[in-house]
Amino acid sequence: MHSGSVHTQFGLVMHSGSVQTKFGLAMCSGSLQTQFGLAMRSGSVQTKFGLAMCSGSSQTQFGLAMCSGSVQTQFKLAMRSGSVQTKFGLAMHSGSSQTQFGLAMCSGSVQTQFRLAMRSGSVQTQFELAMRSGSVQTKFGLAMRSGSSQTQFGLAMPSGSVQTKFGLAMRSGSSQTHGGEGQGYGGGARIRVH
Repeated sequence: MHSGSVHTQFGLVMHSGSVQTKFGLAMCSGSLQTQFGLAMRSGSVQTKFGLAMCSGSSQTQFGLAMCSGSVQTQFKLAMRSGSVQTKFGLAMHSGSSQTQFGLAMCSGSVQTQFRLAMRSGSVQTQFELAMRSGSVQTKFGLAMRSGSSQTQFGLAMPSGSVQTKFGLAMRSGSSQTHGGEGQGYGGGARIRVH
């Protein structure tokens, strides 16, 4: 992490049985561009998630593709403030899987709230995204369970002081692994990891 421009790059690869999680995050203050990629596999369940956010013009692009047996879910969201253009597409093919999805967007402050919950066999995925332009605050939470493996992930980033909090907790059988928490502030740019 660098102060001034406050550039943060983060990578994580985690294995637990058949559950593989890859996570990448790149964040730059100033233009406040956030790029986020997540790929998760659990048995036949593959989840790909991408998020790109830029303040100023406040353009948000979001893509999600998830496959579980015969269940395929594709989701795309593109939002631009100023003209405030919103494109939204969802395609879902069910089987025994249940998908719940909610989206609320308001122009002006350009507030976007997104929640997705999917169940496929024993694999449960919950996803929450809240984004506000102006102060450009992004909150992201992901919880996944697959068999005995439990993964919890949270990210919160407000602009201005550009504070980043990240926590990861994973359980697999009797083994428990805790990740770290990092906090970055523009100017002083201090980091805390434990």
